[in-house]
Amino acid sequence: MRLTYHVIVMVILVVVTVLLYNHGLAAIPLILLSAQLFWLTYLGLRHLKKRT
Repeated sequence: MRLTYHVIVMVILVVVTVLLYNHGLAAIPLILLSAQLFWLTYLGLRHLKKRT
């Protein structure tokens, strides 16, 4: 998945989190957002290890 798609998904998840915050359901998109950030960090570190 390209970085552009990750950024689009993260923006959508942030908007959904803000919209669901008033209903007390903000934890679900926050969990998905943190999982995606973890995945991007993992891929970035793996990419850096390949270069060195």
